[in-house]
Amino acid sequence: MYLCPNYNQNFFNNMKKILLSLFVLCLCISGLKAQQKFYPQINKVTIFSSTAQIEKSLEVFLVKGYNEIKLSGNSSKLNTQSIQFNSSKDFVITDFSPYIQLVKSNQKQEDKLTDQEKARVKIIKDSIELLKDRRKAIKDKKQILDKERTTLTNIKEIDSPQQADSIIDLKEALEYFEVKTVEISKLLYDLSLTDIELKNQIRKLNDDLKIILQDDEQGDKLSKEEFYIKLNLYAKNEVKTTINYKYNVSGIEWTPIYDIKFSSLNKPAVFLLKAEFQQETGEDWND
Repeated sequence: MYLCPNYNQNFFNNMKKILLSLFVLCLCISGLKAQQKFYPQINKVTIFSSTAQIEKSLEVFLVKGYNEIKLSGNSSKLNTQSIQFNSSKDFVITDFSPYIQLVKSNQKQEDKLTDQEKARVKIIKDSIELLKDRRKAIKDKKQILDKERTTLTNIKEIDSPQQADSIIDLKEALEYFEVKTVEISKLLYDLSLTDIELKNQIRKLNDDLKIILQDDEQGDKLSKEEFYIKLNLYAKNEVKTTINYKYNVSGIEWTPIYDIKFSSLNKPAVFLLKAEFQQETGEDWND
């Protein structure tokens, strides 16, 4: 079989184009960054005269190569010039850029809680389920007692005394029905009171849950300004590591309050310095 020179040349040119395209595609794929979004946890807040320094940290899993991480939930009062990241042997920060974006909160409030708060939420939810189970058991017990009382009433009606029955037997039977009916009625009354108490406990626990979650259903409907920090970093290997950073915020107000206490005339006075503090940073400081 004979192939002309022009055909061979065209074939090799096409192959070069295909190989070059595949090479460029591989470079693009390898250069893609793994994008992740996080809500770091506040570890420490240091108060100054009109500002505060917030220290945060988060655990992340980095893939080998370039990673892009969005640090969310930062204060809109953040001073961009004050952002500092701690160095780490696990990765190298290539650059970071803070920016503000108007977003609708799509993160459940429960995801933003500390481990201690999450444990508290779990205890409350488990308690609510246990109380609901107890209410269901009470409901079942009341249904059984109602049927038993109905059965007693029916027996009393059909068990009319015969001529041979003595007055004593009739009296004992009536006393039995009366005692049993009163006993069942008392049990039903006690169960109703217990059910009301359980219902109140469930309502109180639900109120506590709303306070911890800060009325999450209403919060999800609100739009707000959220301060992101887009962080680009490079990891030589896949690694689970911790990112620590801090920044300064404004929106701090505190007023000194002086107090003098006298325990007795023979003892020196105690001078106390207190402070009335307010912050409008948009972040939750639990302590």
